[in-house]
Amino acid sequence: MKNHINEIIAIDGPAGSGKSSLTKKLADDLGLFHIDSGAFYRTCAYILTSLHGLSLEQIKSDDKNIQKLNIHSISYKPGPDVLMLIDQKIVDRDIRKPEISQLASQISQIAWIRNWVNLQLRNLVSLRNGISVMEGRDIGTVIFPYSKCKFFLTASIEVRARRRLKELEEMSSSLQSLAQLDLSYEKIFEEIKKRDHADENRPIAPLKKADDAIEVDTSNKSFEEVLVFLKEQILRIF
Repeated sequence: MKNHINEIIAIDGPAGSGKSSLTKKLADDLGLFHIDSGAFYRTCAYILTSLHGLSLEQIKSDDKNIQKLNIHSISYKPGPDVLMLIDQKIVDRDIRKPEISQLASQISQIAWIRNWVNLQLRNLVSLRNGISVMEGRDIGTVIFPYSKCKFFLTASIEVRARRRLKELEEMSSSLQSLAQLDLSYEKIFEEIKKRDHADENRPIAPLKKADDAIEVDTSNKSFEEVLVFLKEQILRIF
């Protein structure tokens, strides 16, 4: 692939559609910089609620809380064992907890939070030379609408719930701890259903397919099948 300065491969889609694992693998295989936009929303939720003890209503009502999001203390360093750091402390497991995931979805509907995250994402890209692959829900529609390479990944809610449960099982030290957290297929299914509704109907940057994005339903496709298809399309464009 040629060195395209500040180019973006935008990969959007709902929770559990396979965005994270596919974009990470694409980045590894093609030598691209991988950006997980959701990690920034999760980090915002973690900082504001877990570290500063703010309620969701406090976050919504006072945009001065942006001062608590000290960009100098937040480091995004995608690698095999780390993604996000706060004051040089790895917080990957903290920001992936179910309660933080739920909060991330809620605060992503707040205008000042979205503006802050969008600025960080654009800055990340502007400081790099080459192609970045970025995953999220509004990458191709809002953050980088002029990207010439866009994908929209989707899958049935049933498939996505099973994937999420498997992911949590792999993160958990034991199935017992999952039971203690009251995480079952049925509960995850309902959470994803609610998340879809919230993402698709929020007034700011709702989840939707960009008109010029290539839609890929991953429900009945293997990881490798989807990966090969994405690579073929990317190499054709670049």
